[in-house]
Amino acid sequence: MSAAWTWPSVATQALLLATLALSWNLVGGYLGRIDLGQIAYAGLGSYGAAVTATSLGWPAAASVAAGTVVAAAAAAAVGPGLLRLAGPAFAIATLGLLVAIREVVRLLSPVTGGGRGLVLPPLPSGLAWGGAVALFAVAVTVSWRLRRGVAGAVLHAIRADEVGAAVRGVRTGAWTRGVYAGAGALTGTAGALWAYQSTFIDPDLAFADARTLDAITAAVLGGLGTVAGPVLGALVLVAGRTVLGLPSDAWQLLLQGAVLLALVRWLPGGLAGLAGLVPSRATRSPQLTPSRPLVPVSRAEPQPPPSGPPVLEVRGLRTPDDGGTVLTDVDLAVRPGEILGVLGPNGSGKTTLADCVGRLRPVSGGSIRLAGRDVTRDSPGRVARAGLGRTFQRPRIHRRLTVAGQLRLRGDDGDRVASTLARLGLTPYADVPAGELDAGRQRLVELGLALLGEPRVLLLDEATAGVPADLVPVLAAVVRACAAQGVAVVVIEHDVGLVADLCHRVVVLDRGRLVAAGPPASVLASGAVETAYIGCEG
Repeated sequence: MSAAWTWPSVATQALLLATLALSWNLVGGYLGRIDLGQIAYAGLGSYGAAVTATSLGWPAAASVAAGTVVAAAAAAAVGPGLLRLAGPAFAIATLGLLVAIREVVRLLSPVTGGGRGLVLPPLPSGLAWGGAVALFAVAVTVSWRLRRGVAGAVLHAIRADEVGAAVRGVRTGAWTRGVYAGAGALTGTAGALWAYQSTFIDPDLAFADARTLDAITAAVLGGLGTVAGPVLGALVLVAGRTVLGLPSDAWQLLLQGAVLLALVRWLPGGLAGLAGLVPSRATRSPQLTPSRPLVPVSRAEPQPPPSGPPVLEVRGLRTPDDGGTVLTDVDLAVRPGEILGVLGPNGSGKTTLADCVGRLRPVSGGSIRLAGRDVTRDSPGRVARAGLGRTFQRPRIHRRLTVAGQLRLRGDDGDRVASTLARLGLTPYADVPAGELDAGRQRLVELGLALLGEPRVLLLDEATAGVPADLVPVLAAVVRACAAQGVAVVVIEHDVGLVADLCHRVVVLDRGRLVAAGPPASVLASGAVETAYIGCEG
């Protein structure tokens, strides 16, 4: 080991690598976005510190803070645009960002030194070590806090189904932008400390692709989405390099690439999963035998709803021809306390209508007003926060979260969550991962998510599909209770008998057009339902 390669130096490098891995894990593990350009923020942090130290004569602490601010500001500026992308598009965009920033720094040679680089005064080893320890502690604390409580549930939901989280009112954009900017700040601080430790930077060193590979390898080696994993992976990576003493960087990168491929193929959970440090799924088995509903079931006909202005109003709604059912000039209105049934065969446009109201499908004409507000061009999250709660034709639940855990997505009010569980008969399943429940109770979980948002309008898309007969009265009772409290309810159903029993009014869709509307008895007597179901293919 050379004189320059001392144990304090190794320890500092290990802590900085662990911080980089934890920071990368916030985006790659917690958000599920593969960032190939994270080291851009480390490079910006390095140059922020180096330029202020060499050109302005700032002390080390102020220069490191400047590097942090530069990196955080850059991440906050580009994050909203990058985070609109997903999958390979996001990964490629981040790689392009890295290349662009590196070349801009190279071109700004009067300030950055260009290819000549900048020389920094060395920090005392104790100060470098202390800074690395403090930064590492911050990174661990941030990672730990984001794994717990509401934050952990929200980030899991965003990673598993970002659109599904948005329609539950989760501010997905704010969460993803905040996590991305925070990761950029941590990465930038690590880059600033690294610049002082190395005492020299140039664009090729500060923005080296190999450092992103280091962060990814450490996170994957240790275990994505965990707190302990990236730390463990960084320690193993640094220890392996120190012990093996490979003759060149080329050999090091070759071995590292082989290890990364092997991990992805044979050990996707990393060392943390192998060591049992990843929180296991609940071991409690769901009770799949029918339980007595905890909601009083009434089969009485609903009372006439109160009169008043509509809380949901759709006028002249049209959709573009994008391969699905095209809606043509659809009108409907629902008042507070009213239960509106929507009937029609497969392919008639029922789910298309629901997705348009929830802003998951494009609209080419007409308008949608919710609680007096035009939401025709709003995002799904804005519509949810304006008062729309909904369920889906195929339940959009977060299967690995426990039932209680995902209900906390709508807030960490334990009393409200407990009362909702009891209201839906789900208390015995509170600690069971939702993916282990039968289809009927998964529907109830999804309904609970909608109810916790205190909706003005509750939109149920085939909520009884696949539900055991003993649970249908529970759903019906909840719908009636919501209407009695002034919530407007839209029930999209194939079960004509349930709609006739439950709803104040019924509309019938056929091939994207509204063909009948009125009280259930008169619509059913008109033959419109039979005509639609017999005459519409699919």
